[in-house]
Amino acid sequence: MAIAACSKPREGPAFNDLTMPAVPLAAELPSPPIFDEAPPIARRWDIRWALGVHPFSGERSEVAVGGAWARLEHPQPLDAPAIAALADALVPPVFARSETPMVVPTVDLTVHFRSTLPHPGMAPDDFALAAFRTNVAADGFLEEDGEIWAPDGTLLAQSRQLAAIFPMA
Repeated sequence: MAIAACSKPREGPAFNDLTMPAVPLAAELPSPPIFDEAPPIARRWDIRWALGVHPFSGERSEVAVGGAWARLEHPQPLDAPAIAALADALVPPVFARSETPMVVPTVDLTVHFRSTLPHPGMAPDDFALAAFRTNVAADGFLEEDGEIWAPDGTLLAQSRQLAAIFPMA
């Protein structure tokens, strides 16, 4: 199920106090191997981990932050459906804080598009930076806030996700 609210741009205050995280460029980062156990979505993206502890590295962090440069495996413009998919494509940042194996399915996901898509300054083979953080995990649920950025620093989208946490036995 999806709900959409659409509008033409309107008059009103305009500002953006967010800044794109300072990370190495995608071309400077390795493309990690895809493990046999990885979910099918992992095979649909070319992902270069750039922010936070790399998932499944064995390292742990005091904060649940993570992000990567990403583009579709077969490059094409990152339009609204692709950006919405990217908002749920990376390993959740809660994995950086927990040693417990878990499954973290989405309960609900909201994506706010903040720029014209596909972004006029992006070529089909350009990467977008997806950065996510979880500030609260409690009672078997977590929230995850995300930002998706064009390489030129334009904010493409923001996301908020509620997910359930199921520890694996």
